[in-house]
Amino acid sequence: MSQTNAEWNDYWRQVRRNKMDVDPTGTDATAPFFLAEGPPPDEAKYVIDLGCGSGPLSGVLSSANYDQSMFVGVDLSIEAAQLMADKDGLSAVQSDLASLPMMGNTVDWVISQFALEYASEVAWQEASRVVRPGGRFTAVMHSVGSFIYEQHERARSHFLELDRVIHENHLADFRAQSQHFEGNKRLEQALAAVKEISRHQKIGLATPTMDAWIGFINQLLSPSNQQSAISSEALWDRLLVDYEQFKGRIDSMLSAALTPVDFMAVQQGFVDAGFDVVTAGLLTIPNGQTMGFKLSAKKASDS
Repeated sequence: MSQTNAEWNDYWRQVRRNKMDVDPTGTDATAPFFLAEGPPPDEAKYVIDLGCGSGPLSGVLSSANYDQSMFVGVDLSIEAAQLMADKDGLSAVQSDLASLPMMGNTVDWVISQFALEYASEVAWQEASRVVRPGGRFTAVMHSVGSFIYEQHERARSHFLELDRVIHENHLADFRAQSQHFEGNKRLEQALAAVKEISRHQKIGLATPTMDAWIGFINQLLSPSNQQSAISSEALWDRLLVDYEQFKGRIDSMLSAALTPVDFMAVQQGFVDAGFDVVTAGLLTIPNGQTMGFKLSAKKASDS
């Protein structure tokens, strides 16, 4: 389990700035589990979405069975919280999941998808603290070995190869050069190498960054390239920042993913907090792929 990192904050900042509609958690695949495990609508007046991101899960649930519920998102990123709060019928606050701004025993239903595992262990205790007696907790978590985890592992291996390409071809040297890059053999070699990496990464998480690098190098090689050294340097710096942050998000997910032992510890923590575990195990979607761990628990009425 790991702490939330700055790379995710920057991600949501860019999403909001570019007015993008993103759902990095795959809510279409997870929502059926939440709908199946949720309390009756009249017992879910107050719902908290921990690590809400832009609020895709709350949006789906509120448009389905829980149109009369009040959904409040909580996210460490102020940008993510604002994205959710901008959606009709939803609200959100910025807060560390390890220190929730809610009184104990007040929330009807706490939901979370692919978020709590990024936070500290205290966040699990906070999630259990705010659920009212008789209330529910439902979550989906990254697991080691899931297809999402394997995608991240493949992406990291491609990034390692991309690192090698970048350094072996000395792309940074262009900042000390004043001439254009038409016919630059090093850049042509780098372009060929990155294209070969991208060819094998059809869907994975590294693809957007690979495409950005291909476009960048093509631009430098173009005969019509009239960029100044200053604008080229700024583009290079921006690309490197995006590249490092994308790698950081991949590394954070790999370190956050729970092992079976971790998952058992999470379950035991809820049992110790007075919950009855209703559903626990691996979440498998219709195509047979495993998305992660699933957990549904109900707080004892006399807690």
